[in-house]
Amino acid sequence: MKSLRIIFKEHIKNLYMIFSLSLYELKIAYVSNRLGLGWMVLNPVIQIAVYWSVFGLGIRGGAPVHGVPFFVWLICGLIPWFYTSGGIIQGSNSVYTKLATASKMNFPLSIIPTLSIISQLYTHLILLVVIGIIIAFSHGLTWMSLPGVAFYCLSLTCFLVGLSFLTSTLSTIVRDVHLLVQTAARMLFFLTPVMWVMNAKTPQLLQDAINLNPIYYIINGYRSSLLYGNLNMIWSLHTLYFWGITLVLFLIGGMLHIRLRRQFVDYL
Repeated sequence: MKSLRIIFKEHIKNLYMIFSLSLYELKIAYVSNRLGLGWMVLNPVIQIAVYWSVFGLGIRGGAPVHGVPFFVWLICGLIPWFYTSGGIIQGSNSVYTKLATASKMNFPLSIIPTLSIISQLYTHLILLVVIGIIIAFSHGLTWMSLPGVAFYCLSLTCFLVGLSFLTSTLSTIVRDVHLLVQTAARMLFFLTPVMWVMNAKTPQLLQDAINLNPIYYIINGYRSSLLYGNLNMIWSLHTLYFWGITLVLFLIGGMLHIRLRRQFVDYL
């Protein structure tokens, strides 16, 4: 808990810097492109079009999911997944890539994983607005969707920050960890029902394993909120389970970060 108190105080003290640097990081990622920040939307749109063509039109033949058009159902899972995937991969590499900058500037290393996730969050929020407009015109959007999406967005952000503290610390010390995280993220995409639906034919063992996946809770939460305005999952035991994992990530990741960050400069 002492490590978390230190990190919390450093975040409060440098709150303005977190948002300033996260915006700067977002801008420099696209500054050399002619379309600039337009790629924040264009890149996900291209990926969605490919997935929809292959899985929606090709494999499923355009069949809806529980009465919802497959395209609408798909984007409700892909948009949070893009944020999840980007946060996991960028977060694990955040400290290592910014060590040189941090050594020349006066700010604590603990804010680096957070600003990396916040940088990904900006794109996510823009895409949520886009998806909200699409659902409003094609399926109908209830006012109950807004608090649900806000809750799951906050939950996912906290989870990614906690995870990034752990993975960024380990991958700075042992660079193989970042490659393992990238591989795990790719596997997680197929083990989380982002593009497929569990049914009675799904083996029970696989269903139990998927239910233990915290990202499945988030994807399900987004879909329930956006498509049906259903907030029941928020009051379920799955929420306690998810936040328990998030707290453990913060405790372990924060402790390792505080203990090892003085050694980070050795890996420049």
